[in-house]
Amino acid sequence: MTGRADIVLLDGGPGAKGEVTALTDGLTARGHRVLEPVQTGHSIADIITGLRSDIARGCASPVVLVGWSWGGWLACLYAVAYPDDVRRIVLLGCPPLTERGAAQMRQTRAGRLNPSQIAELEALSAAPPAPQITARLMQLFDLSDAYDPLDTPHPAVAIDWEQHHAIWAEASALRRSGALLDRVASLPMPVRALHGAHDPHPADDVVRSLSALPDFEMTVIAACGHKPWRAAQVDFLELLTAQLI
Repeated sequence: MTGRADIVLLDGGPGAKGEVTALTDGLTARGHRVLEPVQTGHSIADIITGLRSDIARGCASPVVLVGWSWGGWLACLYAVAYPDDVRRIVLLGCPPLTERGAAQMRQTRAGRLNPSQIAELEALSAAPPAPQITARLMQLFDLSDAYDPLDTPHPAVAIDWEQHHAIWAEASALRRSGALLDRVASLPMPVRALHGAHDPHPADDVVRSLSALPDFEMTVIAACGHKPWRAAQVDFLELLTAQLI
């Protein structure tokens, strides 16, 4: 990246690093200035504080926050805390913001795995972290989340599991209590969502949750799962670029 960035791309997880790097590379090749910050800290407040420091150092505010999965929630929570820093939000594969949507997501995922895969997923999720365990978990999630998992090799991803468990416990508690929905209801800037039709995270939950915002639009992409940049039938970078204006 040369010059000060005007796009900030937030990874998922929480605690993952490297999942969206291919997307960063694609946007950069098209001439965009993109910052892909490392999320640091073991609380949402700590991550937001670190993100604000990264934006102050490397960006020309206000920025476009592009958040994939958990990164979409982070983009919204950051924008609530510092609305003057954010010109626009783009959500990629946004998780459900309500418990009803979360239950729907879990049911959809379970329906796409056989009993042995579900048992393996549960066992690996409880096992001590190790690179081979992380790799297998990513494969299993691709089976439930990707439109065509056999044709979508998973990139190398580093996961800070201690951070993941700490942040996800806090974030899921916000969803259960309804506080997450209450916070994002005050977003004043344009919010755009790009969502795969095959994504187990239900698009209709995101639409119901955010449709009252003053400027919200959802685009559902056919033949596409949780990682919309893998959509084979559309030029996703062109679609995303149109949302950055």
